[in-house]
Amino acid sequence: MGENGQALLLMIDIRPMAATEEAAVRRLFADCHPAIPTRPPGWYVVYPTIVALLDGTVVGFTSFSVSPNPNGLLTLYGNDLCVAETVRRRGIGQELATARATLARAVGATCFIGVAERDNAPMRRIFARQGAHPCQVLRGYWQGRDAEVWTGLLS
Repeated sequence: MGENGQALLLMIDIRPMAATEEAAVRRLFADCHPAIPTRPPGWYVVYPTIVALLDGTVVGFTSFSVSPNPNGLLTLYGNDLCVAETVRRRGIGQELATARATLARAVGATCFIGVAERDNAPMRRIFARQGAHPCQVLRGYWQGRDAEVWTGLLS
């Protein structure tokens, strides 16, 4: 990331989503995933959602859940991570992923599971930087496109 990306990150406010920001998060989801049906009403309020704001405008978000896996270990399940096209490749996605991992660790989560399209190189890099690795291919998972399940420990 160059100087412009670092300067932009300094201007980004990353925090939990306010209920009034759900509409903006939904618009960003639709921009990032036009072929995927929208989430049910209230989804981003019920599932913890962290937003990235630039000058008061939502430019990124991640939603997730923390729950026990079959062995009883608290696991962070990454649901969504979207960044506006105008500010991509500047580290915002990584900052959002780090923020959700930090919150999950704070409540005792020790494991991570996420899914990424096999051709989504930025998401795959974010997962790898967090110490996760691909463990299973899901054929046709994203509207006919293959995806990978990534898993790892939260360290």
